[in-house]
Amino acid sequence: MNKVFLPQPNERFDVSGAKKFGEVVHLLDFANPFNTTSVAEKLVESLEENNFNPEKDYLCMTGSPLVLAILLAVAFEKYGTIRMLMFDAKESNYRERRLECLRSL
Repeated sequence: MNKVFLPQPNERFDVSGAKKFGEVVHLLDFANPFNTTSVAEKLVESLEENNFNPEKDYLCMTGSPLVLAILLAVAFEKYGTIRMLMFDAKESNYRERRLECLRSL
């Protein structure tokens, strides 16, 4: 079964629509993004512990913009290509996107 990785818990976001893409897994158990080294280390650890597979799993883009930036940097460095879910407010559902890291910039 696919997994949907949520960067951090946040009760303001209804992520029930993301569940149709897979099992929801929280990467962080805290919401403080200001210790960026700690956040990056924890994200790497959580992705590895939960066997993130960039070919079938998703990163759900909800939460702190700083945490999302760190998550994308970590994911691109480690995997090169990711699948992500972005909430489309107009359609009230999640849309799938596939991104590849452009290393030659």
